[in-house]
Amino acid sequence: MESRKRVIKVLLIFSTYGGIGGAEKSLSRMVSSSNKNVNYEIAFFSNKGPSQEFCLKKGITPIMLGNKGSIKILGFGIDSLIKLYQIISKYNFDIIYLIGFRIAILVRVLNKFQKIGKIVVGLRANFNTSTLQDRLFRLSEFLFKDLTDFYICNSIATQRTINKVIGKNYFQKTNVIYNGIDKLPDQKNDYKSRKNLILVVANLSRRKGHLNFIDVIKKVLKEEKDAKFIFLGRNDIGDTLSEKIMKEKLSKNIFLLGYKKNLRKYFNQSKCMVLPSIRNEGCPTSIIEAQAHGLPVIASKIDGIPELIEDNVDGFLINPLDINNFANKIIYILRNAEIAEEMGHKAREKIRTKFPIQKCAIKHEIIFKDLIKEEK
Repeated sequence: MESRKRVIKVLLIFSTYGGIGGAEKSLSRMVSSSNKNVNYEIAFFSNKGPSQEFCLKKGITPIMLGNKGSIKILGFGIDSLIKLYQIISKYNFDIIYLIGFRIAILVRVLNKFQKIGKIVVGLRANFNTSTLQDRLFRLSEFLFKDLTDFYICNSIATQRTINKVIGKNYFQKTNVIYNGIDKLPDQKNDYKSRKNLILVVANLSRRKGHLNFIDVIKKVLKEEKDAKFIFLGRNDIGDTLSEKIMKEKLSKNIFLLGYKKNLRKYFNQSKCMVLPSIRNEGCPTSIIEAQAHGLPVIASKIDGIPELIEDNVDGFLINPLDINNFANKIIYILRNAEIAEEMGHKAREKIRTKFPIQKCAIKHEIIFKDLIKEEK
């Protein structure tokens, strides 16, 4: 009689408090596309929010830990941490998959004193700068490398950084798995008739370069006065950006629309997408989504972004400090619809062949199986 395959039980934990970004979207898509060989549970430190809604839409019911407790440990409420500990203890997971610097520290400390499963850390950005945050990250991974069974990076750039931190004796503990798209969206065939709309999809933060990008917009508007810039994403910098827009008298050309559940209509109305990040990128989900909709992407030539965009073929790569070049490439796209449309077609075809979410799911399963084999 043929023995049944063992189902691998994975607990995927996010440090986020229910907000949503590329990590939450991409890995939720991956979970929904996985086969029956891997049984995932997803946990968030919130009661409800966009991440929960996105999971439910994908047929996943996440564990909502909340963030309660008068005592906070690395920002997490003690009651929520106790709830997480009870869940881990009760269900005997094979793999604990950690997304986020803070939760990765806490769970690895716990695993040192009480074995709770194989520890996999997901690295979703390249922490290679001299900022205090990045230096602390590199120090923590150097200290915790022996408490980590595997690192899953979403870009080669990130893998290079972690390999440099942990040393060549630990290289076998790292691999790259790109984000992906679960279904190629329908493509609108009206590109040439679109208005001069430029999309920026990224949660508003200093590292995403929104503030510096205002100077790019000013240069574009000198040449293309009817251009409109739509910013989509959660606001993490308060009134800083909106005040700068008001000060520069750009309110008629820049629109801060916040987080949107459905981005399709915005992709289908725009001429291109721009990502002006200045640091800490991995494999930006927004780039893959834009390319899947047939849009050329103009983005900073940093971290894992060059792994997604072929310069002058399906988009443009720009030095993040090169304001003139950023502006010139946006103007070029607006003035050359046929070339821009062809770039978008090439980008869409690349996503279809190289970035299906099923590939992401299969690679995760292979890594998890290998980790379980090591345990036997």
